[in-house]
Amino acid sequence: MKNLFLILLIWAGVTSCRKKENLPSYEYKVAIPAHFPALPFPENNPITLEKIKLGKLLFEDKRLSKNGTISCVSCHFKEFAMTDTAKVSQGLNGFTKRNSVPLFNLAYHPYFFRDGGAPTLEIQVISPIEDHIEMDENILIVCEKLNNDPQLKKLSNEVFGTDFTPFVVSRSLSTFIRSLISGSAPYDNYLEGNENALSAQQKEGLALFKGKANCISCHSGFDFTDYSFQNNGTYASHSDKGRQIITNNPLDEGKFKVASLRNLSYTFPYMFDGGFETLEQVIEHYNNGGAGHWNQSDLIQPLGLTTDEKEALLAFLLSLNDANFVTK
Repeated sequence: MKNLFLILLIWAGVTSCRKKENLPSYEYKVAIPAHFPALPFPENNPITLEKIKLGKLLFEDKRLSKNGTISCVSCHFKEFAMTDTAKVSQGLNGFTKRNSVPLFNLAYHPYFFRDGGAPTLEIQVISPIEDHIEMDENILIVCEKLNNDPQLKKLSNEVFGTDFTPFVVSRSLSTFIRSLISGSAPYDNYLEGNENALSAQQKEGLALFKGKANCISCHSGFDFTDYSFQNNGTYASHSDKGRQIITNNPLDEGKFKVASLRNLSYTFPYMFDGGFETLEQVIEHYNNGGAGHWNQSDLIQPLGLTTDEKEALLAFLLSLNDANFVTK
């Protein structure tokens, strides 16, 4: 696969009590598929290899939870495209109310969580730590625990020029997540010129995706999402208010951020609460025109797909699976 390499020559320490010129610099290459936009990142959190390494260590560290029994990895497994295959995830003090979000290509998202409640990744990564249901720990106590580990404390100083602080934790974790790029599915190979990367049935499914099924009205672009908030009529009624929790606007009831359609074979079950076990159920839901929630989007209409067309659409969706992402 062709790759566009974004080469960043940047200082590893982005904030500290030391002067930046006293810190080491690293050259880091981020492999981005040719049909993807350049990788965005905040000015106050540039990407470095060492920061990614530190973030990965923290991502796997159970000391981020109050009793030291769960880490970020507990709900985000590589082999499942950084989800956990549960309808809703189990935290330290019970179950979350929503399905675990896949962690790939998040660098391109304009907001985070299914309701868009976090405006940046730097904010998002702290939220599970302090959430009572999930990890139930104070970020300041997390920093104390990490600073009691001489090796980790040394790494923090090497990368940021300071001991662990909330800034160090949030910038490390968000940089690691920002580095998780998925873009080497058969469909990506097809876009790059390999006509044989998709079967005839998958090409038929692609035509349906763009045409009769009109999936592309929301699932557009390189990551198959326009990042909008939509009520897709998953149920006729349900208790989760979705985006309304954030905006307090009744017209946002039941709206959730449009999910990427990449890696669907690995990210089951589906919908905001994991209510659909199979992709066949998802396709049938849309083919029926949704469940008729009062705030259901006008885009959700009966499709009239035949059995062969539903099978072709499914075949195309499976062409968005990135085996490299879940195995390497």
